[in-house]
Amino acid sequence: MPSYLSDVVRFTTFLTLHPKPIDVLAALGRDFLHGYGVTSVQLFRLLNNNLLELHAEIGTPNKFTAAQLSQRKLEELENLIATENICREIALTGCICDPKSTLTVTPFSSGTSLYGFFLVEWPENQQITKEAKEAVTLY
Repeated sequence: MPSYLSDVVRFTTFLTLHPKPIDVLAALGRDFLHGYGVTSVQLFRLLNNNLLELHAEIGTPNKFTAAQLSQRKLEELENLIATENICREIALTGCICDPKSTLTVTPFSSGTSLYGFFLVEWPENQQITKEAKEAVTLY
C-alpha cells in the first residue's frame, strides 16, 4: 500500500470542513504535495465561454501564470500541454501529466460536471516519479 494513502485520508477529512479554495491550495502545496517537489498549485474555474478564471494559487507558477490577468483562454493551456481537447483528455485519463511542460492538470468536478482545473507545476529539471503522479491524481 502506498505511503501517501494515510495523508490522502487526512486531506479528505480536512475537506469535510469546507475550507476556502486558497486554504485547500495552501494545504496541498505546503502539507501534502511539497514532498513530491511541487512548486505551485493553481485552481482555475472553467467559464462557459472557454475562458479559465484564476480562483486561487499558492507557490510560484512559471508556465501558466495569470500575473495581471484573472482570465486565460483554455486554448492557451491546451497549447502549453500539447493537447487539442483538454476536456476529452481529462475524461479519458483523469489527469494530464506532460513532462515537457512540467504541468499536471487534474479536473475540479462534481459528478460528470467539469468546473475547472487544478494546475500543479513541477521544477523544470525534475523527473516526475510515478508515485508523485499517483499522489497528485488522488489529491
